[in-house]
Amino acid sequence: MKLMHTFLLALIFFVTACAKQPSLSQNTSKPSRAILNKTAETDTSAPTIKPTEEAPNSIETPGTEEKLPQVITTSSNNTIASPPSSNNIKSAPVTVEDMFDRLRRGFTLPRFDSKDVDTYVRWNTSHETYLSNLFNRGQPFLYHIIEQLEARNMPMEIALLPAVESAYKSNAVSRSKAAGLWQFIPSTGREFGLSQTWWYDGRLDAVRATSAALDYLEQLNKIFDGDWWLTLAAYNAGPATIKKAIAANKRKGLALDYKSLRLRSETRRYVPKLVALRRIIQQPHNFNVDLPRLPLKPGFAVISLDQQIDLRKFAQRSNTDLKQLRHLNASFKRWATPPQGDYSILVPQPHDLSYARLKDIALNESNINYLRHQIVSGDNLGSIAKKYGVSTNEIRKANQLKSSFIRAGGTLLVPKVDNIDTSSLATAQSSKKVTHTVSAGDTLWSISRRYNVGVQQLIDWNHLALDQILRLNQQLLVLLK
Repeated sequence: MKLMHTFLLALIFFVTACAKQPSLSQNTSKPSRAILNKTAETDTSAPTIKPTEEAPNSIETPGTEEKLPQVITTSSNNTIASPPSSNNIKSAPVTVEDMFDRLRRGFTLPRFDSKDVDTYVRWNTSHETYLSNLFNRGQPFLYHIIEQLEARNMPMEIALLPAVESAYKSNAVSRSKAAGLWQFIPSTGREFGLSQTWWYDGRLDAVRATSAALDYLEQLNKIFDGDWWLTLAAYNAGPATIKKAIAANKRKGLALDYKSLRLRSETRRYVPKLVALRRIIQQPHNFNVDLPRLPLKPGFAVISLDQQIDLRKFAQRSNTDLKQLRHLNASFKRWATPPQGDYSILVPQPHDLSYARLKDIALNESNINYLRHQIVSGDNLGSIAKKYGVSTNEIRKANQLKSSFIRAGGTLLVPKVDNIDTSSLATAQSSKKVTHTVSAGDTLWSISRRYNVGVQQLIDWNHLALDQILRLNQQLLVLLK
């Protein structure tokens, strides 16, 4: 009986202990996916990324500076990892939606308020199609510019500088001969390695000019001790002008910041134009603006060339829109890439064809078929067309001529016909050119004796008839070996 009593006590103790254990169906090692998602949604320690359509909580009013967001590092797969929450549960990564999101997160320049900023905000937002046209035009270039700025750890506001300079027009040329997205004048372009030839203008090369512009801006920023407003002013007016204005204020005991300097009207309004665009991008709904959706993807692919190619032929064979190809490759002035040197073409992306196929078309199916003809006195499109066995219409198309007018001393691209003998052209290009002005008593024979050349050569070079009567002061081309 005593044994039975002891057994019953032990059994009661065992059942009571089991009742205090956690259920085997509970998972105490980690929360479920639903719990993780809920935590990510409600955790206030992690910054939330709002899509472009949503107005941020800190609403800006016109005339006040936007509240800049916390800068968050982006990874290579275009996602932003939220920082860990206070309870050490990882939040889900937030996907970057478009280029404006990336721009906003990189805006780091200090507060800037002025009446000019308000004026440009009102102008930009009151013209319905201006902003959409502006950024759609800039879309092919923005991704590349953003990538370059991030690589150099430069303020993302600089991506808006081509909007101020050229309205993202790759072929823009100003009255002062500044050219391209970044509006380099010829001398500054050459200083930063942007060559300018008959075939090519590096200032209109989106890739090379972007690198040159960022090099120049970094150089200016060092000169002005890291002050980006002074840096941008110097990009517009030149560093010497800004230094002179600073020195004048220093002598008068005045402030030395950008707003305090006495500058010409264009430079005073230069920074406000950029700040106005930043303000609109930062708070589009505050101004009732619908920005275009620009996917955060490359706008072009780069194909390196090892030969001269016909750009029109490439466009046709790759089924690429010719107008879009011109927009991306404004640096090529003659519808053919230069015959020598290290060049690349930019091809729109996305594209129906793979990169490998596009490269194959560029390198193997778009070979150049043009000759270069130096226009001399007496030339006309008909005589040139007859010489090379092509039509005048083909010459017009090759050179984008709107009329038949040509000028001596200029150059034409002539479509090449395979059975044309080009030896005389090669001789002409390698010879020294002399212009002879016909004087009283001159004949083809006397001129040929004077320069030790043949009469027939004079006739061929100047497209003359054997019995042609020379006019007083007529200009004749003579090629000396």
